[in-house]
Amino acid sequence: MHKIGFILAPLAVLAGILGFFLRRLQLETVFDPQTGLATSNAPISLVLLALSALVVGLFFGLSFLAPKREGADFATAFGSGAFGRTILCFFAVILMFVGGGRLIALMMIRQFELFPLLWAGAALLAGVFLILLALLGHSGRNVAIFSAVPVFFISLWMVILYIDHAANPVLLAYVYRLFALAFLLLSFYYIAGFAFRQAKVGRLIFAVSTAVYFTGVTFADGGITYQNIALAALVLSALLYMLILTHKLSLPIWDPPLFDLEEVLYEDEEIDG
Repeated sequence: MHKIGFILAPLAVLAGILGFFLRRLQLETVFDPQTGLATSNAPISLVLLALSALVVGLFFGLSFLAPKREGADFATAFGSGAFGRTILCFFAVILMFVGGGRLIALMMIRQFELFPLLWAGAALLAGVFLILLALLGHSGRNVAIFSAVPVFFISLWMVILYIDHAANPVLLAYVYRLFALAFLLLSFYYIAGFAFRQAKVGRLIFAVSTAVYFTGVTFADGGITYQNIALAALVLSALLYMLILTHKLSLPIWDPPLFDLEEVLYEDEEIDG
């Protein structure tokens, strides 16, 4: 199914909206306001867990319907017109300004803690390289480095998130944000794979769709505003890359070049002669 991405995208958004309201209800009823501890086996927690398992299983199964495109390059998969590149640059600029603004704010208040500075600097760099990826990716140039930087940024973000919550015994308090970042990491990993001639269409579609769902769920947590903006910019970028890929799957540019069998045999005879 060449249009599988256009089926999964709205499903992921709708599932994310449903997960958002279930997560909000969970936060209001399951967590003790004094201790922060969560009630074990609360019905709403089980419902949200069941929904998450159903969504992941459904998206995983549907991803097998995506056609296989071995050896496709980045320009073939994600080359788009001026409008698509503009939107991708817009999301990248948002991420760049979030990182740069956070970096300036930390310096102004003279807060030089390592991990906040690392996060801000990495977000800034990721935004810059995503702009370069959007502008140059359609031209057929080597964009391997540009595509790899967002992967390293999200990896760093996951490490920082874990360190920030290392002393928190309630995994339920942050596990959905961890899932969102994990699937977002996979999304950009498989997007970058096209720049390395490692096309994994089905895995990319599964990772992006699942990242959209878990991002919707984790937005119910509230959290830090600038990080939520960065998360939204990244997941929307990944979703747009998936939709561009889905649109291009049905185009004849993917077809292998045809050759004239008689011409090949004639050339072989000349070589033998």
